[in-house]
Formats: sequence, C-alpha cells, structure tokens
Amino acid sequence: MKQPVNDKRFFHFARAYLREAFPNPERVGCPAQEQLRKLVETPLKADVSITEHLSCCSPCYWQYSALLEEQKRRLRSGIFGWLEVYWRVTPTRLAWASAAVVLLVVAIVWVFLWRAPQSTYSAFTLDLRTASEPRGANPEQPRPEIRIPRRPLDLKIQLPLGSKEGAYLVSLASGQRVVWSHQAEARLIDHTLTLEVHADLHSLPTGRYLVVLQSGLKRIKYPVLIARP
Repeated sequence: MKQPVNDKRFFHFARAYLREAFPNPERVGCPAQEQLRKLVETPLKADVSITEHLSCCSPCYWQYSALLEEQKRRLRSGIFGWLEVYWRVTPTRLAWASAAVVLLVVAIVWVFLWRAPQSTYSAFTLDLRTASEPRGANPEQPRPEIRIPRRPLDLKIQLPLGSKEGAYLVSLASGQRVVWSHQAEARLIDHTLTLEVHADLHSLPTGRYLVVLQSGLKRIKYPVLIARP
C-alpha cells in the first residue's frame, strides 16, 4: 500500500528537483526576463505557457524564484503606494496567483515523476579514446561515425587519450542547437578515464549529431548517429 504523501516534503523535493534536474547551459527556448517578471507581478495576465518551460528549465526556475522573493520583499516594505498595490498586485492576488503557478509547475513534475512509466536504462559504452584533436597543419581526417541506440542509456564515455580528471560538460548537438547536456566528473575505470551519465535519448529524432566534451577551454567533438534500437 502506498504511503500518504507529505505535502511539505513533496513541495520541498519538487522545488529542489526543479532547481537542479534540468540544466540548460545554452538557454534554449528561455523567455526574456521581462516575461518572467510579468508572470511574477501580474500572473493573471501573463502567458501561462511559460510555466511549462519553468518545469523543464532549472536556470529559468531559479530566476523566477528570485523574482518572486524580490516581489514579496517589495510588498512587505511598502515600496509601492497603496493604490498601485491594491489595483495591480495586491498581496492577496499575488499570493493566490503565485501559489497557482507553483502548484501548476509542481503538478507537472508530479505527473512525470509518479505517473509516467519508469524508463529502463541500458548500459552503453562510447569509446572516444582516439578522438583527440589533431595537431599541426594536417587537415583532420574523417572520423568513423558511432551508432548510438535511441533509448535511455547508462552511458560510459571513455575520454580521449591525454584527457585530465575533473568536471566535464557533455552535450549532444544538432547543428547549432544543443538538445541534451549533462555535467559529470571524470574518473578512472579499468585504467581508462571515463564519464558516467544517464542519457534518455528515446524522444530524440533519429539522425546525425555531435557529441561535445568540454573541460575548461578544451573541447572535443565527435560525430554520432542516433538510430532505432
């Protein structure tokens, strides 16, 4: 039998999850700050579809949370005249509307976490040990394309020879657009420097992509083919 959900613990978990689970370093599809501020100040008039973006973009959720706290402080300190506060963003309307936005975002997370079927991750090793950038004036030789199954993967990425330990940003790019990214620490596994990440690729279109590994100023790119299992 399922245990009853503790509301406070659930809200705390959902907010923490939203702040960290959806990194978007390229800020793909992010609304302008003015749109987020409008969602905070006059949520009943704002574009509610922005809340869907908040549910899958941690940087925007962080920014929205900060703007919301800033607005609450302004109301408490009486910066606005009482007429403006009454007609535009009265505390009661702000509280109810902001609560509705947060509840909507949390509801979306709850649906994905508790209602969506759990994906089964398959082990897959991406061997990039020979993918070091070429040196000298010789043009780069074409690299053989690696075929990756389009499904949730427990992905082990074996780094190019000469790579260093530390944090890496792993991205999957289609043209100029980053469709997936994850940060991971490189560590030795069977004498090979390796990154371990979860990569759910089942929703991506099949086709050619670039795996991009970046650590500091060093960046390695390698062509891959996302194909049906």
